Amino acid sequence: MARACAPWVLVAVWLGMLDMVSAADEAPLFWEGCGEIGVMQGQGDADQPARVTSLSEFPDVQTGDLVPPCAAGAAEEFWEMPVLYPCKVARAEVAWILRVMLGDCGTALRIFCTEDVLPVATSNVPGVANASQASTKALLGVVSEQRGSCRLVAVLSSRVYGRAKAFLQLIGIPIRSSVLVHISDEQARAGKWGGVDQAYWAAEYVLWKVAFRNHWLDDTRGSFAGAVAKGHLAYFPLGFTRQMLGVASLQRHPRPSASRRALLTSFAGRPALREGQLRAAEAETRGLLVVRPSTGRYSSRDQGYIDFMLNSSLCLNLPGASVECFRLYESLEAGCLPLLVEGWGPMGEMQANDAVREALAPLVQVSGSWPPFLFVPGHQSLHRVLMGFQQNPAELDRRQSSAGAWWTAAKQHFRNKFCRQVFRRT
Repeated sequence: MARACAPWVLVAVWLGMLDMVSAADEAPLFWEGCGEIGVMQGQGDADQPARVTSLSEFPDVQTGDLVPPCAAGAAEEFWEMPVLYPCKVARAEVAWILRVMLGDCGTALRIFCTEDVLPVATSNVPGVANASQASTKALLGVVSEQRGSCRLVAVLSSRVYGRAKAFLQLIGIPIRSSVLVHISDEQARAGKWGGVDQAYWAAEYVLWKVAFRNHWLDDTRGSFAGAVAKGHLAYFPLGFTRQMLGVASLQRHPRPSASRRALLTSFAGRPALREGQLRAAEAETRGLLVVRPSTGRYSSRDQGYIDFMLNSSLCLNLPGASVECFRLYESLEAGCLPLLVEGWGPMGEMQANDAVREALAPLVQVSGSWPPFLFVPGHQSLHRVLMGFQQNPAELDRRQSSAGAWWTAAKQHFRNKFCRQVFRRT
């Protein structure tokens, strides 16, 4: 096992080696549809650190942009689906929603930014009102051409939801024939943030053709469960940020084996909100946990973060504002087995009981059983579990393979849900 030859005191030296990978050896690949947009290098061990260099990134989208379907050829004609999207505030989710979830259904996506379409307080500024009117007119034109059961996909955060719903109703777009994708509603506990509760949202979802949401946490009345049973609500994972698209595009390339990777256990992220959990994990792992503090934003690219994931065998998932976070799914893309401490909840809670299981319960629908992540009952078990993997690298590789297969199936499962609801013809 490679880590036996890589003392932990050399981790800093190893991290520096990642910057020495030469760009001269990269093959000129071009992104067409959902093709490969990255180059995989290295094996993940101390001598050959793994790195995926992305040659292209999913760009910022603007009103009027056309996102072509993955499988469409240059000469093919394809149907356009209008998508109302918060282009400025949801830059992190853009690749996951527009490319991974919606981009493989054989239909192009015509983008309309909420910032351009919705009336704004500054509409008296010269040019703003006219631009909004032009965008609205174009949106109505694309909606009027729809021949399917869905007229529009509205990707909305809780903050803009009420204004967007009222505006769509005002201009005559039937939300009963539109699909809502509800994002950024990460309430750690019902009412904890002083926001709207689940019963309110369950009643709102009934108004749409169907609603999709992540950050799942039902109330004691089962408001979300009731909405699901009636066909008004469906879950989809938070997914990864767009900086991981280069890694995700390498579908035919196996990730470096977990047993060969230089780092046994790692955590990459901001210590804020989870200082107590991080201190307890560091103390209990006794030098087996390597921490990479991060202060970057989700919408920006952090090559060091990507490389860190690719060279880690186990990725500790510490909740921030919610249990479900981008890091969980980014570790899966990197082939790093997610490690979760049951009972460690959002906002640094150390005794959150079933917080982890409650938040991830919707993932059971992929295979009918819990995803093959590594769940430990408490942080006191961390050292024993990690030592077991050090002594049995074959089991570590088996668990990695199982998690990778599950993640591939999960993406297809949730993508199919979107395809059925959004792009079904009448």
